[in-house]
Amino acid sequence: MGAELKGEIKNYIEQLVQKTFEKYMKIYSKEELLTKTEFLEAMKIIQQRFETMDKRFEGLVEAMDRGFMTLKVAIDSIGQRSGIRLEKTILKLLQKTLENRDIDINKIEWIEMIDENGQVFSKNYRTDIDVLIKNGFHFLMEVKYKADNRDVFHFLKVAELYTKKYQRPNKLLLISLEIDPRTQVYAENENIEVITGDYD
Repeated sequence: MGAELKGEIKNYIEQLVQKTFEKYMKIYSKEELLTKTEFLEAMKIIQQRFETMDKRFEGLVEAMDRGFMTLKVAIDSIGQRSGIRLEKTILKLLQKTLENRDIDINKIEWIEMIDENGQVFSKNYRTDIDVLIKNGFHFLMEVKYKADNRDVFHFLKVAELYTKKYQRPNKLLLISLEIDPRTQVYAENENIEVITGDYD
């Protein structure tokens, strides 16, 4: 939990303590004055209440922190699984177009790569790529709903890592439902074949 939110909770506790103190003081009539002993006793009670509330809020903060961390892990996991499902959906939508290029989507494999030594990315950077190996030829595929320049650049870096770990791919294929003309030109200038088309 952020420091700003923790500060807001702390201020809220202090306001509650102030209200408790004022309520305690109103118990006495206007003509009565608190003795030193009574005043110290009142402060002791207020301090105890403050500590109790503070501990409760600390527990709440810790629980929320754990909850947020758990949620983040879950979202990351869901995001990865959703990404794979999205890729499969895009391949299915473009199945006819791919079959016209003699690409069987059922033989495309998803693999994860780790740049253990930081040869291309930073050390231990994880990434993934779709691979089709056919008659000894290695086809690397980047599947996107809508590809942009960053996708093209990252694809090139992944291909570089694949070359260092396995072998130089024979062809790079960018498969995308949507791509703007400038991104397509950029990809094609980098010897990436762009596959898009009708999918109705």
